[in-house]
Amino acid sequence: MSPYQYHPLDTKERSPWSSPSESSSELPMPGAGLAKERPRFATRRLLYLFVVLEAALLVLACIGGVYLVRLHLTGTLYAVPDYTAQEVRDAGWMRPLAILDTPSSQLPPPNSHSSSSSSSAATGQVEMFNLSSHPATASSLHLLVLTPLANSAKNLPRLFAHLDSFKHPRVNTSLGFLVGDEEDSTGVDLRELVEARKHEYRKISILAHNSGLELPRGEGRHLRSVQRNRRSLLGKARSVLLMSTLQGDHDWVLWLDSDVSEVPPTLFEDLLRLGNTGVGIEPTSHDYDPEFNDIVSPNICMRREGKISGYDMNNWIETPESLKKKAKMSQDQLLVEGGPSRFDTKRTHLTELRVPPNASWDDSGLLAKSNLYDPKSDAYVGRRVQLDGVGGVATLVRAQAHRLGAVFPGWIVDHQLETEGFAVIARQLGARIVGLPNYVVVHG
Repeated sequence: MSPYQYHPLDTKERSPWSSPSESSSELPMPGAGLAKERPRFATRRLLYLFVVLEAALLVLACIGGVYLVRLHLTGTLYAVPDYTAQEVRDAGWMRPLAILDTPSSQLPPPNSHSSSSSSSAATGQVEMFNLSSHPATASSLHLLVLTPLANSAKNLPRLFAHLDSFKHPRVNTSLGFLVGDEEDSTGVDLRELVEARKHEYRKISILAHNSGLELPRGEGRHLRSVQRNRRSLLGKARSVLLMSTLQGDHDWVLWLDSDVSEVPPTLFEDLLRLGNTGVGIEPTSHDYDPEFNDIVSPNICMRREGKISGYDMNNWIETPESLKKKAKMSQDQLLVEGGPSRFDTKRTHLTELRVPPNASWDDSGLLAKSNLYDPKSDAYVGRRVQLDGVGGVATLVRAQAHRLGAVFPGWIVDHQLETEGFAVIARQLGARIVGLPNYVVVHG
């Protein structure tokens, strides 16, 4: 028996580093007579190893970014300047009045990150966050918009046009991008667009993550045969982007794909209010429910020849038939929405629940009446349904749900991967997920 193992019959409390000769119940091992000399040499060896490791870590820290290189990540962080109240007003931003009216000498100093490419924060910085307290008004919330990119150069101008049109104050908006396995000019174009805005947004983070895998592009990415590898890769990319950018002062995370073509400028505020998140909604409102929601998804559709039709089938609701089907499946079997009828998952999709609104226009061409805004109508824009699965085209997530462990798994969780696997984990953590069947975001 090794002298470092605990024996259940030992009645004498013994240090795990004591020699066998100190126990009368065991025979001494060879060399036991030198036991009293060993601790001194062992201590020296441990001390020498500790010094070597400390020196190695110091060298790595001085090089800077070596850890990011190993993970195929590079970061560029920009800090918002110390705006004056007048500059904020002139820019049209709605910074909270409590801050606008605060003397500049009492405002917190801006982050000390360098505006040049850097992977390390300034030393001596202490940040404190109260994760149990958040602003009560939408404009006061710190929003983090995250977008994974892959060969997305052609989509970037339109994406930034959407971002620039958002009504949420840019001083309370941070952006995060992950560029992966690019074969075009996505990285170069992204840096140019960011450079022109680096003093407008609260923080902009750019990361590169190369998987080394070759997957089909274009329509080929929807083939069922590639879904396991593709969705696993996307899940890992989303998690890397999330873990590299989420900070303690973020209140909400908006996942926004680069290929959305029609997005309302009030997307964030609309999802907060219509999604019944507890922000921007009064208890007397028709949309109010005392059970607040944590994840909100609009209905992701596409426009073909002027007509709206469903697109994203990852927003779905389990049915008794789908649960029966899952019960017969092996644990490592992946469920994928869409495709031939033999692969039907028997679920109800958010795209199927949309009720097109009726509308009438006056003589000047302006909308005169529509049941889209009638709370009693099935076409009401604020109609909500509970979801079991969720996509990531334009999905709003309470930051605390991510902090509690809701990530995008690259492994199968209850037959799902990536965003749908995220929904499984989030629900297991107690998060509530809703979809808005009549609130449409159009995919490109």
